[in-house]
Amino acid sequence: MAREDDITRLQRHLVNVLVVRTSYQRDVVDKLIKEGVTETKAEAWQNVLRHYWEDDGVVVRVAGKDLQYGYEYCGLPDMLVITECRAELMLHCCVNYSEGRGSAATGIVETARTQTIKDCAVLLGKPVFRVTVYGGS
Repeated sequence: MAREDDITRLQRHLVNVLVVRTSYQRDVVDKLIKEGVTETKAEAWQNVLRHYWEDDGVVVRVAGKDLQYGYEYCGLPDMLVITECRAELMLHCCVNYSEGRGSAATGIVETARTQTIKDCAVLLGKPVFRVTVYGGS
């Protein structure tokens, strides 16, 4: 285990993000194996966000849609653990983006909707703009 003074704060943060992403990827592979997915056309595989390097750059594929990676540098944001609910929201955000629409998640406070949309933007290499609207006086 690395001691506090062995790595910088940025390196520690990067390792944390990599652990979250790798854990999610492990869970996805476990789910695909349990479901017996053997074909790339299977819905379970199609709904996983994947990055491919092709002649014209990086392509992001999800839900049967091909999106050009945007190369927008968003820094090294925090990445929350990816639950089934968050993965579903990311899927909907990607489909919306591929169809030229944005995403606005509504619901109760503190359910990580905004962070999920930000995480999705980072994975697509696209900028994200957050608009907060307050009601009342």
